[in-house]
Amino acid sequence: QRGGFAPEVLRVETGSEMRAALSGRPWDVIISDCSLPAFDAPSALETMQSMHLDLPFIVVSGTIGEETAVGIMRAGAHDYLLKANLTRLCAAIEREVREAHVRADRSSLRDQLIISDRMAAVGTLAAGVGHEINNPLAVVKANVDLVVDQISNLVSSGAAVADEPFPAHVRRFLEEALEPLRDAALASERIRLIVK
Repeated sequence: QRGGFAPEVLRVETGSEMRAALSGRPWDVIISDCSLPAFDAPSALETMQSMHLDLPFIVVSGTIGEETAVGIMRAGAHDYLLKANLTRLCAAIEREVREAHVRADRSSLRDQLIISDRMAAVGTLAAGVGHEINNPLAVVKANVDLVVDQISNLVSSGAAVADEPFPAHVRRFLEEALEPLRDAALASERIRLIVK
């Protein structure tokens, strides 16, 4: 409070209490005693990390050996302070909260870039598939349209080979073939529009 913060504090003394506190609401920072009767800073740090949280983790201890301090920092703690000298506490909190926001922003940007890259890959794949479908589809559509036009002209003009009229069964066959051919032409056009 003397450093200008208006802290909302929740004290926990066991791993289960810490897990419940971290699950209950968002927090800005964790300040951990190095050793409590039923809990310690390495266990608290491990609990936070197991929940995939990236919160500033500051260790405060009455006495902490250099080897212990180095070990806890290597494990992922962001800073450590001695209880007898807390003058750096506010500065450490400000710095680590700011760094946590920077890490969160970077992570968000990285996620956006991954999504953007995936969308670009999907777009490239879709364009390639579309191209591969359109080429043979264009041939199918052109041939179906040509056959429909030729049969329509034959049926409407009544022409036949060597100027002899079509037998009735041939005319009926050609007339009946026109409907499925026209359906095939419409279907190929719909496929073309879907691919486009």
